[in-house]
Amino acid sequence: MFPARSSRFTREEKCRSAKMKSTSSALVDLASMFWRSARGRSSTAWSMMIKRTSQSFALSCDDEMLVTASRALLLKQWDWRQAQCARSWRAIHTVPVASMTFDSTSTLLATGGCDGTIKLWDVVKQYCTHNLKGSSGVVHLVQFHPDINRLQLFSSSLDCGIRLWDLRSSQCVCVLQSHFSAVTSLSFSTDGDTMVSSGRDKICTVWDLKSQKAKRTVPVYEAVEGVVLLPENEDFSQIGVKSKDLHFITAGSKGVLRVWDASTACCVYAQTLATVSEEEDDDNPPRI
Repeated sequence: MFPARSSRFTREEKCRSAKMKSTSSALVDLASMFWRSARGRSSTAWSMMIKRTSQSFALSCDDEMLVTASRALLLKQWDWRQAQCARSWRAIHTVPVASMTFDSTSTLLATGGCDGTIKLWDVVKQYCTHNLKGSSGVVHLVQFHPDINRLQLFSSSLDCGIRLWDLRSSQCVCVLQSHFSAVTSLSFSTDGDTMVSSGRDKICTVWDLKSQKAKRTVPVYEAVEGVVLLPENEDFSQIGVKSKDLHFITAGSKGVLRVWDASTACCVYAQTLATVSEEEDDDNPPRI
């Protein structure tokens, strides 16, 4: 028999688990949010239908287009304002799509498959533009460089490396090696020359994209699911940012947001579990 744990510890566990939703659950939340904003009421039937049929999804940068990938190897483009599927087409992947993303112009869509290939789609002209091969196993992360003129795509798969693809030549330019577990998120600086990657190996890596080398590895002491670089030349003193050095925010397995100074590898601000619990209690008042 395991010893009984305190109710406070159990509550903290619940707070953490509530922050780590599966992709399908996140999709349902997103679809419901869209439907409420468009119609003024919830659409349980529509969200449940998407949950049952979809493996992955992506929302365009202009918030106009929602594309889902189904278990039947179909890509579907949704008119979310009307809660209708505008069109569908074959994903070409031989197995389900594991990851999807739009470029900054909302005209190119990248899909990473469980078959180790990446397809690029022109969603305006409706055809496949690239078929990138060479990844090892499931491609669980795809992301375009925010500067569309560079025509670069980043991806990661089971080998935990970050592949940089030149879309002009359809070739892998290099593999950035630093992580020892799944790479979960990428974020870019305003000038596009610096990138931060996060992983479940409890580190974040700052990359110089000009030299294609790691500048610094920051231990964050928890598996990280998302990372965001803070914009430069803005006042973030209320969350511990006291210098103009590079800072980034992580969201990890402990269910809290943390702000990190990349130059010192120090956490300058951390959201507390007590704050998270209070916010959730406010959103969900106790039932009588």
